[in-house]
Amino acid sequence: MALSEASRGAGGEGDVGDSEYDSDTSLFLHKPSCKLFEGLAKLNLSFQNNPEGRIFSPQMGFLTKHLSVLYDLERANSLVKGSFDVIRALQFKFTHDVKDEEIPFIPSISLPSLHSRGGSVLLTN
Repeated sequence: MALSEASRGAGGEGDVGDSEYDSDTSLFLHKPSCKLFEGLAKLNLSFQNNPEGRIFSPQMGFLTKHLSVLYDLERANSLVKGSFDVIRALQFKFTHDVKDEEIPFIPSISLPSLHSRGGSVLLTN
């Protein structure tokens, strides 16, 4: 797939917009975003459209340092990811797929000393 950047938006401060064109499939991918709350959060949108103007694969996301909520409009599904520090060297991470009923939460513990060696600890129920 040959993607080439067609344009980069020049909106106001904190506003960013990317558009890419896939010459193999003649599709455009648009990814506008903006910063909220003086840069503490970011709102992302993404969607594709074909030369006829049909829009598909719309998704939106709300991202902060420790929480992200991604919503797929076509599937009506959300993915929630989060993390929090218990102490300086211990961090819990979780992922929750709203439509996934078998394993709704996957907690993991990340220790910085393990990350430097490429490891982490995963807890499952």
